[in-house]
Amino acid sequence: MLVGHGQGVPRVLKFASDGSLIKSWGEPGTGPSQFDTPHSIVVDADGLVYVADRQNRRVQIFDSEGTYIKEWAYKGLPCGLFIDADGQMYMVSGFAGEILKLDENGKALGANGQPGKGLGEFGEAHYMTMSPDGDIYVADTVRPELHKYVKK
Repeated sequence: MLVGHGQGVPRVLKFASDGSLIKSWGEPGTGPSQFDTPHSIVVDADGLVYVADRQNRRVQIFDSEGTYIKEWAYKGLPCGLFIDADGQMYMVSGFAGEILKLDENGKALGANGQPGKGLGEFGEAHYMTMSPDGDIYVADTVRPELHKYVKK
């Protein structure tokens, strides 16, 4: 299990199934393996670890042991990450109010949503998950709402 510790000393913590700490990596900063609010963590089928480093406006990618590989930079704040059963990655981008479908290089294939108060608009798109049917749920932390996008 991986946990992003965004308060205090920002880092990623890796735990065994019994809850014991295996290792941790990261420190405050803007360089590789440094974080400013590690927010969401997902692991792909190859074991690569993706960390939404929110305030640094990037996603950092590590191997399963925490060795830095690369990063993807964004204009918005990467808050929530999700990888579906087919390996497709999605990201919600905070105050930009977007749900992004990403390719294998972190580039947006498509986007939905925008800032605002109407249907499909967000104060802050903060976290996302997906149902087994492919419906997307996005939590808005500014306006305490849960948005549902139905797969067509």
